[in-house]
Amino acid sequence: MNISNEVRKKLLAYQRSEITEHHVYLKLARAVKSPENMLVLEKIVHEELAHYHTWRKYTQRDVKPDRLNIWKYYLVGRIAAALSMGASEYLSTRSEETDRNPARASIYTGGAYVITVFILMLPYLILENYFICLGCTLAAAVLIIAFFNYYISVAKDLPFKRRFLEMAVLSLGVAALSFFIVLVLRSFLGVDV
Repeated sequence: MNISNEVRKKLLAYQRSEITEHHVYLKLARAVKSPENMLVLEKIVHEELAHYHTWRKYTQRDVKPDRLNIWKYYLVGRIAAALSMGASEYLSTRSEETDRNPARASIYTGGAYVITVFILMLPYLILENYFICLGCTLAAAVLIIAFFNYYISVAKDLPFKRRFLEMAVLSLGVAALSFFIVLVLRSFLGVDV
């Protein structure tokens, strides 16, 4: 099909928007608990992909999604989770018989969660190779665990090494198990994100 460069440029932008939204809705569909909402989101996922293929007929090109926009939506979701964690910490601290300040505890918990999520997703925002991103994220996770355990060991006069190893092995084990579950599901469902 013969179209001008100006029109092709606009169509490629539309096409990229559709594939980006396809991935955003796919992530949302995987995150919701309600089966009804999941079905609605999965329908949108397929519609966005169909729109992408419609634009592709005109552009005759494949385009990649806008990873930064996908991660922006992911970050918004994580910030909401941080607020939820902070609120839970507030209620938990308030119900305990302690001298701890519930507001301060909730701010520390929510803030630490936001900072941790940002550090862990940063490689995916600045690097292209997913395996390098995964390695950087795992290394960052180990450093965060080390920092946290060092702080606790100093503040509460507890041994560092045993607590650090326990938490690192548990965290990395859960990450590895999750990674392999996703690989198996991808092979059965044929989805490549």
